[in-house]
Amino acid sequence: MLRTDTTGSTGERDYATLQRELGFALRAALSNVLWQPLPESIRLLLEQLKAEERRKEERASKGSV
Repeated sequence: MLRTDTTGSTGERDYATLQRELGFALRAALSNVLWQPLPESIRLLLEQLKAEERRKEERASKGSV
């Protein structure tokens, strides 16, 4: 089950929380069956993590300009 740790007014989980949740979800999935497709929850966490990485890169590039 996903935790609802939130930061800021947007209610989005922060990067570290997403990483922790992804780690927990991956360990749970791997301990069950290795050859099944990724569960939806893991796929969503991966997408959120990628989106946060893109936002961090965009903020960094705007700050260096």
